[in-house]
Parts: sequence; structure tokens; C-alpha cells
Amino acid sequence: MKILKRILIVLVILAAIAAIIPAFLGSHVHCERSLTIYAPAENAYYLVADFKNWNQWSPWHKMDPNWKLTHSGPDQGTGSSYSWESQVDSVGSGSMTIASCNPADSIFVNMEFKGMGPATCRYRFKRTGDSTKITMTMDTDMPYFFRVFGGMMKENVEGKYEQGLKTIKAICEDVPKKKQYDVIESSQNEQPYLSIRDTCTMATIGAKYMQNFPAVFEAAGKSGNIPAGPPFAIIHSDTAMTIMDIEWCVPVSKPATASGNFKAGSLKGGKMIKVEYYGPYEQTAGAYGAMEQWLASKGKKRAGKCREVYITDPQGENGKMDRVLTVIVADVE
Repeated sequence: MKILKRILIVLVILAAIAAIIPAFLGSHVHCERSLTIYAPAENAYYLVADFKNWNQWSPWHKMDPNWKLTHSGPDQGTGSSYSWESQVDSVGSGSMTIASCNPADSIFVNMEFKGMGPATCRYRFKRTGDSTKITMTMDTDMPYFFRVFGGMMKENVEGKYEQGLKTIKAICEDVPKKKQYDVIESSQNEQPYLSIRDTCTMATIGAKYMQNFPAVFEAAGKSGNIPAGPPFAIIHSDTAMTIMDIEWCVPVSKPATASGNFKAGSLKGGKMIKVEYYGPYEQTAGAYGAMEQWLASKGKKRAGKCREVYITDPQGENGKMDRVLTVIVADVE
């Protein structure tokens, strides 16, 4: 009995210590890391402002390949949101929502991490000459009994920030510095098209390009239709941001008749803007960023999804992607 009493006393003392220690620890945790990249602020901003781009640079997206991601709200910018669920303890479950943003300057994100409460994340892009300083911060207040883990959380988050910043730097600096994107205002007439919708990852997008476009061209020919221009892809929203949901389209000379997995559609006539881009398909962030910055500066909004018009066939250029022209188009309200 004496041994049991001693064990009980020790346990009580340990419990008392565990209950008292947090009182001497601060509840607030501030995490911050910065890195300078030699690339336009627009390139980095677009990688962060669109949650569907996070799989390209965020270390958290690589920790659990089986986690469930759900995107909601606008494609990017204020109101865009995503939630995640994971069986991996270090990933857990939670959500992020962009509370406000200033194109190519700053992004404010509200984060909810299950069991830990809310946090505020800030992403700042300060351009000086040819360089951009990116700063990532997170602020949160730890629940009382979790305060002892504040230091561990700070170290973990700042370590992930460092990894993410280095990846963003590599992506943005890999785009030739000489690229300057001009946003061109234009208009279009109504255009019928035939399409097939499919999913892919960034690693398989090239293979899907070679698989789906020939299939749509063949289906158009069998239906007695004639292609009326270069093929294009409509980039749809998705529920798993590591997976891209793309509609592969071929414009045709008359309203299409679809069967099987194919779909007949039509682009609406009206105002649009476009940006010409030369290079690999996975490095279009700068072009999209220039488009979003132009819209913000003009106080205008996109009407529907962006689409990519593939002017140049990569096979015809022997794989030299710097010669491959893609025109990124957005309808404007």
C-alpha cells in the first residue's frame, strides 16, 4: 500500500506541475520566415493566391498523399477556401480561407486547425528592383494545456516555411527573367466546340494532351464537323487540388453533336483578355499573375473559367518548349 501511495503522490505532483507550468508560458506563438527571390512579385503571388497551386510548393501537401482536400469559393483571391482531412497526426484536419488580398503585394489567410483553434497567416511580397522579398508569418494563441508545445510548433512551422520559400524561389527563378507579359483586350464571337473532360496531375498533363486532343479531333471528323481553330483547354475547379480537372476542347465550324464521353459546348461571345506565353505548360504562373493583376488594376472580374489556347504543337518544335506558344484567355464581365 505504501508503494501505491507513493506512486499516487508522485502522479499528483506531476499533474500539478503539468497544470502549473503553462501558467508561466505565453499563449501567443508567432512564426516568421523570409526569403528574397530574383523574379517578379506577380509570379510568387499567383502561386500563393490560388490554393490549387499549393501542391507545387507547400511542404504540407507532400506529407500525406492520401489526404482529402476540398476546394470551395472563388478559384483564387478573397473568399477562396479549402479544407483538408488526414489520418496523419502531424497533418490533421482544418481549413484555410483567404480573408483579403492585394495583388502582387499581400495575402491574409484565416486558418482553423482542428483541436488547436484559429490562426492568422500573412504572405507579403515586397518588390525592390529585380528582386522580391517574400515573408510568411503565422500568429496563433495556444490553448492552456498546449502552451508547452508552443516552441515545438514554432520550430515546425518555420521549418516548413523555409522549405516552401525555397521551392517558390526555384519555381519563379526558373522562368526566364526577360519575360514580360502584356495583357491584350479583345473580343470574340460565339464559338461551338467539341470536348472531353479528364483529370490529370502536373506530371501527366503532357501525356493527357497527346491522348485527348487527337481523340476529340477524330470525334469531330466522324461527326462531319471541321476544326475551326487551334485546340484549347478549359481549367475547371477541382475538389482535390493535387488533381487538375481539364476539359480538352476543339473549336468546330458548326454546333457539334456529341456522343459517348464527348461533350458539345459553345464559348459565349463578348469581351475577353489574353496573354501570350512561351514555355513549359507547368510554368504559366507569371502569365496568370499578370492577368490577375491587370483585372485588379482595372476593377474588373473574370466571367467563368480561364482557358489555354495551344497555338504551337510541342512535337513540331522537337520538344523545345521555349518556342511553344500558349495563349491564356479569360472572358471579362
